[in-house]
Amino acid sequence: MNLYCPFCAEEIAVDTIECPSCGTVYDANSLKYLTAASKGTTTLHPSHERRRHLRARISLKVTYFSAKSFVSNYIFNLSAGGLFIKTKNPLSPGEKLKLKIFLPDKQKELELFSEVIWVRKEEQATPKGTYPPGMGVKFLNPSTEDIKRIISVLSQSMK
Repeated sequence: MNLYCPFCAEEIAVDTIECPSCGTVYDANSLKYLTAASKGTTTLHPSHERRRHLRARISLKVTYFSAKSFVSNYIFNLSAGGLFIKTKNPLSPGEKLKLKIFLPDKQKELELFSEVIWVRKEEQATPKGTYPPGMGVKFLNPSTEDIKRIISVLSQSMK
């Protein structure tokens, strides 16, 4: 599996402690997360290998606001680049929304502007819930601090 820096999205070596492109130095949590990713010890499906960011299954409360709605729901999986929200009523691809993610780090909820990239309708979902209905959401211009918080939470969830 290829690894990419969660801050600049450039490919990095498995054993790196500093990104050669942007100079980001990885803390202990980030290194643990990236190392586990390189060994395949996370819950990725082979069809997801095209993603630039490792995605881990995690359930966190999220609220989102769009031009049409305000919804409170739960994240099905999360990465430094986006998330999947399990819902029978997904928004349309291309729709912009403001997310509030309630991370377990006891800090203020994470607020991110995002865009719906793809949707899986209820009739496309798998019966056992492996691929539930919902929407794939991409973060738009998250800050370095936002990404660091997400990676720290993902690292903790792998313990």
